Amino acid sequence: MSRREKIIVFIAFLTVLYGAYDFFIASPAKRSRRIPVVHNAVPIVKTVDTNKLVKEISDILQENETIKAEAYVAMSAEKEWKNDPFSASNVLHSESTKVSIGRMKEIKFIYSGYLEIGTRKIAVINGMDYQVGDELEINGYTVKHITPSHVTFVDKKHGGKITVPFLAE
Repeated sequence: MSRREKIIVFIAFLTVLYGAYDFFIASPAKRSRRIPVVHNAVPIVKTVDTNKLVKEISDILQENETIKAEAYVAMSAEKEWKNDPFSASNVLHSESTKVSIGRMKEIKFIYSGYLEIGTRKIAVINGMDYQVGDELEINGYTVKHITPSHVTFVDKKHGGKITVPFLAE
């Protein structure tokens, strides 16, 4: 064995020897330390008057103007939004007042694709291909006009027009 190998083996032997000493001899002394148990001890708990705490918090909230604004925003967010910009019903836009809002909320059109081959224009609506004049799967609606930005439907039952914008993902 070379001198270098002897030094490495000696250091490894010392490491194992120290580990055995620490685990078997030094550790039991650390573990045997006893913690005194106090019987009949009274726990120290500070009682808080909840009414006083609520009053202090409400006073702080009334003094700070930014907190008032944040509280107003939080209360407004919890209410039902009449004109929710993220609602699926706002994707639909009626050009005629004859189509009722409730009817528009029931029907969801998703214009997700446009294809133009020569003079033929094809729109992908709710996953199906339609051309001008085709009747939709939802009875009573016919495709009137197709452009890259929107599709216009005619509601034969209620007599209104519905324009659906292209859904860019």
